[in-house]
Order: sequence, then C-alpha cells, then structure tokens
Amino acid sequence: MTIQQPYTYTILHYVHDVTTGEFVNVGVVMHLPREGRLLVKASTTIGRMRGVFPDLDGAAFTSAMRAAQRALETTRAAARAG
Repeated sequence: MTIQQPYTYTILHYVHDVTTGEFVNVGVVMHLPREGRLLVKASTTIGRMRGVFPDLDGAAFTSAMRAAQRALETTRAAARAG
C-alpha cells in the first residue's frame, strides 16, 4: 500500500552567468510537513560542473555548496527543536 502525503520541494541551481541564464541543477530540498522533515541532497563535487563550465571556480563552488548545506542543516535542526 502506498501512503500519500503532501510535500514541497525546490531544485537548487548553480547559475554560471546571470546574463545568459545558463544553469545546472545541483541539488534538491524536500519538505514533508506532516513529518516535520526537511530532506536535502546536494552536490559538493565539481567533476560534472567542469564539463559544462570549464572556467568554473571550483573552490568557490564547493565552498558555496557546503555553506548552503550547513544553512539547511541549521534550518532542519531548528524545525526539529521547535
């Protein structure tokens, strides 16, 4: 039996150039309000990104993705506590 429940999600994009609007999906965040859960899956590696954007600043990308994951973890912890 499949249990259905409401959820919301957002896709995380890396926008390489705001002028052209080129982007690559780099993660997803899913919220399950009934369970009070926030699920996060995001890339912190640059292998695929270098293939698409050869001039990518790898250190900056990795740092930004780790910061985003930390912020989402803080949000998740606050939601559990409160």
